Amino acid sequence: MVLAFSFVIGFFFGVLTIDIAHSIDLVVKLRKFAKENEIVVKFEELKSHIREGQERRKEKINYIFAFKTKKLLTDTLAEYKLKYFDKK
Repeated sequence: MVLAFSFVIGFFFGVLTIDIAHSIDLVVKLRKFAKENEIVVKFEELKSHIREGQERRKEKINYIFAFKTKKLLTDTLAEYKLKYFDKK
């Protein structure tokens, strides 16, 4: 019984650790992009932009990793910047 409980706790701790590491990596990349381009990246707006692109390209939408696409994050952020900040 104790072994099964330890396994469950260890599994959830492992999932939590992976999620935190992924989230920190994403935030670091977004902050770096925002600082380099002197813009404020709005997460919900960025997720909406990513979702629109996925629907246009008929990609599978990923609900667990909302910022994940087949394109590179830097390319997606550049498109986001053009759409929301470089309007002339």
